[in-house]
Amino acid sequence: MGAYAVPEEIRKMKPKGSTVKVVNGSYYVYTNSRHKDAESGKWKTDAGKLIGKVVPGVGFIPKGAHAKSGQITCYEYGEYLLACAFAKDDHARLRECFDPDEALQLFALACIFAFEGYVGLKPSEAFFERSLISHDYPCLKYSCHRISKLLSAIGRNDRMLEYQIKCMEDASTVAVDGHVIPSDSNGSDLSLNGYKAKEVKKEQMNLMVALDVDTHLPLATKVFSGYMVDKTDFREFVKPLGNIERKLFIMDSGFYSEENVECIVSGKADYIMPLSSNLSAFKEACKPFRGRMAQFLYSTSKKTDLVEYHEIVSAKPGRRVVFFQNMTEKEKLLKEYVKKIEEGSKGHTWERLDELKKRFGVIVLESSLGGDAKDIYGYYKTRWCIETYYDRIKNNIDFTELVLSEYGMVQGVAFVMLLAGRIDQRILAGAKKVNKGSKELVRLMSALKLFDNGKSVSICNTKKEHIDIADKLGLSFDTSIRCLG
Repeated sequence: MGAYAVPEEIRKMKPKGSTVKVVNGSYYVYTNSRHKDAESGKWKTDAGKLIGKVVPGVGFIPKGAHAKSGQITCYEYGEYLLACAFAKDDHARLRECFDPDEALQLFALACIFAFEGYVGLKPSEAFFERSLISHDYPCLKYSCHRISKLLSAIGRNDRMLEYQIKCMEDASTVAVDGHVIPSDSNGSDLSLNGYKAKEVKKEQMNLMVALDVDTHLPLATKVFSGYMVDKTDFREFVKPLGNIERKLFIMDSGFYSEENVECIVSGKADYIMPLSSNLSAFKEACKPFRGRMAQFLYSTSKKTDLVEYHEIVSAKPGRRVVFFQNMTEKEKLLKEYVKKIEEGSKGHTWERLDELKKRFGVIVLESSLGGDAKDIYGYYKTRWCIETYYDRIKNNIDFTELVLSEYGMVQGVAFVMLLAGRIDQRILAGAKKVNKGSKELVRLMSALKLFDNGKSVSICNTKKEHIDIADKLGLSFDTSIRCLG
C-alpha cells in the first residue's frame, strides 16, 4: 500500500460511485468524473466535485452538514417587529442617503444597539443572524468586517451628514447639548483629557447631539475631541447641518458666547440660553428689583409652580434678558437646606443660607425671541428632554464608554447610536399608547419568536396581551410580509 493510499475501512465508508483522496491527513470525497481519452479512446475516471469527507470512526459527512445542523430556525421576532413598524420612515430615509444594502446594515445594527445596548461590532453578528431582519432579508451580507468598513467610510463622507440635514429640516425647536463619553482607546484622535477628567478618571470624547423638542427624536450627532467644550464645538457642529432659518435653539449656559449667538442670529434663527453667574448681565438682573415683580403659574403634568419675573433692558439690540425665580422651587430648596443645618451637615450654616436663598430657583435667560416672558420660560424648560435622552442613551442603550480609536469609526458608531436613539424614542412613543414603558413593551414583545424550518413558518408564545397590543398599535403578525416591506 502506497504512502498516500486510502485504507480499506475508509473506502468502505464512502458513498457508491465516489472517490476518496488524502489531503493533509484528511479523507476528502469527490464525485467520479468520467471522460474519454482522446488518444486511446478508453474511458477514464477522475475526481469531480467535493461532496464531503470520511472521518475515521464516524463515517461519511456530507459537505455543509455542519452548517445545516447549526442552521437557525428560531428568530427574535417581537422587538424587531416593533422597531421595523415604528421606524420604517427612518429606514426609508436611510435608503435615500445610502445604498439599499448599506441602509439595511445600518438599520439592523441600530436595532441591535437599541435592544441589546452598545455590544460592539463583532458580537452584533450573532444578534443579527438571530433577528427577524436576517430572516426576512437572507441575502443581506452582514459581518463585523463589512460593518467596520461601512462605519469607517461613512464617518468620513457626506452621506451621514445628508441624513442628518434631512432630519434637521423636520424640526422647528432644537435642543443642543454635549455629553462626555469616557474612552479607553490608545492612540485615538479624539480621546484626550477633558474638563471631566477627575470625574471619569480616564480620557474622554465629547458627544454633541441636536434633539427635536417636539418629537424628542435625535436629529444630528458628532463626536469632538475630549479637550474641547460645548462653547467651542457648537459652531462646527451646527454650520454643516443646513439652513437653520426660523428655528429656535435652546441650550444651557455652557454654550453661551458672542460667537455662538452671532452664528444663530446670522442664520435668521432664534435662541434661548441661560446666563452664567459670572456675567455682568446676570449680576445686573439679580439686583434688587424696585416694585412688584410679575407672576405666572408654570404647569406640567406633575406639578404647578409659581414663578416671579422681571425683564431688564439689554444693552444689545435684538436681545432680551429676563430674571425668573421659581418660588415653589425656592421654598423646596429652603426647607431642604434648613433640614441640613438642623442635621449638622458640614458646610450648611444660617449665615450661608441668608446669601444662598437669594439665588434659590433663579435663572436668568437671554433670548432673541419675542412674545411673553412666560413663553420663554416654558420653552426653556422643554430643554430637559435632551437630558432625558442622554439618560436613556446611558441606561437603556448602555452607550457609556468607547474602545475605538479610528476617527471615521467613532463618527460612524455615533451615527448608529443616533439611529438607535430614534428607534428607542419611537418605541417609547408607541409604548405610551398602551400605557407601558419602552423597556416593558420590548420585554413583553421579545417573548414572541418566529420559527422557520424551511417547510413552515409560525409565531410562538403568542398571548392574548400580544394580540391586544398589536391591534392597538396597528402591528401585523402576517409572516408573508417582510418586516420592512
